[in-house]
Amino acid sequence: MAFRLKRSPLFQAGISLHQLQSMILSLQRAFRLEEVRVASTKPQKIFIRSDSDRMEYYRRAFLSLNPMLLPKILTSALGIAPMVNLSIDCLAALLAEIFHEAYPMNDLEAAFKKVPEILLSKPDRIVATEMFHVKAFEQACQIDKLGEYPPRRTSRNETDGDGDHRR
Repeated sequence: MAFRLKRSPLFQAGISLHQLQSMILSLQRAFRLEEVRVASTKPQKIFIRSDSDRMEYYRRAFLSLNPMLLPKILTSALGIAPMVNLSIDCLAALLAEIFHEAYPMNDLEAAFKKVPEILLSKPDRIVATEMFHVKAFEQACQIDKLGEYPPRRTSRNETDGDGDHRR
């Protein structure tokens, strides 16, 4: 395949086979990463009241973003330079924990707005928007839990936790 590419009008006559092979390997690696990104953006169900489900959702969402954006998001969210030799998985887990623990949405939105590349890429913008929707829903559930609204009306066939019919 490299020999056919070398004869192709797409490349200069002086390109070496080593350069072509290196380019092919880089493209294959990029396509594999893109496949992982696309696969991780598929809809997933989460139990919003489960901390572990939310943490895993945020981790997967950060993994589906362009990997080059993660250090920039970390820098804008915490104001510190990313740690050296931190893998993408560890970086995504760290960002997921920060996103999960942070309460004020304004702080999170401000951190994301400092990384304009998110807004320029439609897939990244969609993932970020979905993350903010999940975070807003999570906070609404926490407020609801704190407010303890009156119990809902039930049908005659429903029972309470002890097996007795509710009235």
